[in-house]
Amino acid sequence: MKSITAMLRKRILKRLERRQHRYEQRGYNNLEKLYKTIRPGDVVLVEGKSEMSRLIKLFSGSQWSHCALYVGNLLMGGAGTVQHALVKKYGEDARHLLVEAFSGDGVVAAPLKKYEHHNIRICRPFGI
Repeated sequence: MKSITAMLRKRILKRLERRQHRYEQRGYNNLEKLYKTIRPGDVVLVEGKSEMSRLIKLFSGSQWSHCALYVGNLLMGGAGTVQHALVKKYGEDARHLLVEAFSGDGVVAAPLKKYEHHNIRICRPFGI
């Protein structure tokens, strides 16, 4: 029974993660400028391109379907296997990382560059 449930869950998530056919990027993201402006602790709101994103926006009434926390190069501190793995996987982009969660993958680190062609907004919390 567990294998059938796991298989169904995997198929549903795969279907929901498919890219929408219609997506309009309303602004150009200048990564060079963004890298100079963004700071660790900033929240990055993203308008995703998947069917799951469309459903999240529909039910939440928001333009944004995803959020991530910018950590920059903080995960690169100290020598170790994590630093080596991130540099191996992302190269130079490992200096500008986000921490985000996905229904199929859990919590992961990914480069900010991943959202270069998405509608995004940077939010900086004050007074916390």
